[in-house]
Amino acid sequence: MNLNLKIGLRTIKSTIAVAVCVLISYLINNRDLIFFGGVASVICMQHTSRDSLKMGMNRCIGTVFGGMLGFVTIILGTHVPKYSSGTDMIVIALAALVSIYFCNLLKMNEATSISCIVLLNVTANYDGNSMAHNALRYVFYRVLFTLIGVIVALIINRFIFPYKSEEVSN
Repeated sequence: MNLNLKIGLRTIKSTIAVAVCVLISYLINNRDLIFFGGVASVICMQHTSRDSLKMGMNRCIGTVFGGMLGFVTIILGTHVPKYSSGTDMIVIALAALVSIYFCNLLKMNEATSISCIVLLNVTANYDGNSMAHNALRYVFYRVLFTLIGVIVALIINRFIFPYKSEEVSN
């Protein structure tokens, strides 16, 4: 084990971004922001602001697409008899196929994994009995909290210890 390993600037900026997401979650009284915003901010904290913006855009696009597809899957599930008794496995798997196919078709390969993750998260948390508007609310907050995490990462990456070629002029 190397105990001489130093903490880099990206690690410090990621930690600050997570702390900001935690602070915002307390201010709005919703702890879900800690997870969804925090994860988004850590993933989007790249070497340069430009790379962070690209990662953030892919993260947001994938989150929105996966969320919408998850919501549509739930709406379809409300019309399928015995959806929670096994039919959902087929419907969810086909929705994942659609997610992957369309992300690849639109040449958004970097958004594919998060699109599937959000789709699976939304559909796995639907029990087949609760109202579909709860799923829409969940998708809305999932997208909003991800967007907040991306914005936090972009601001911190741009203005706190910016990459040398991107230093903010005074």
